[in-house]
Amino acid sequence: MLREGGTLVIQKLDRLAGSLKQTIETAEHLKGSGVGLVSVTLSTPHRLGECWSFTCSAQSPNLNARSFARERLLALAEARRKGKTGGRPRRLTEKDTAGAKAMLADGALTSKEIAVRFGVSKAMLYAILAEFDAAKSGQKPT
Repeated sequence: MLREGGTLVIQKLDRLAGSLKQTIETAEHLKGSGVGLVSVTLSTPHRLGECWSFTCSAQSPNLNARSFARERLLALAEARRKGKTGGRPRRLTEKDTAGAKAMLADGALTSKEIAVRFGVSKAMLYAILAEFDAAKSGQKPT
């Protein structure tokens, strides 16, 4: 329970309320009740500071999202540079894919039967074969 002379400590101002308007109203209510408001990430001892902090905190979620997206893209680029591709592991090894391609060319089995043998769908089999052919020819799969 907050009492006069007490202080409400929050991690970020954008966590205080759902919108900028509600944040300002809550802060004004706290101030009127004699309760201080401190944000761990942004301290505002002066009136000008309060106004500035609310303006900044209103933009904070957008800035954080853009910053996070930029950091994620940089991390992915760095991982690719190190040879890590991420994503789900391949269902078929290169040897399995070559074997499936040979079976399909042989004509003894249908594409559905080959797909069942390797535990993939027929559509996935064709996607894997297209990617395999593209990799062998040095092109990007379509």
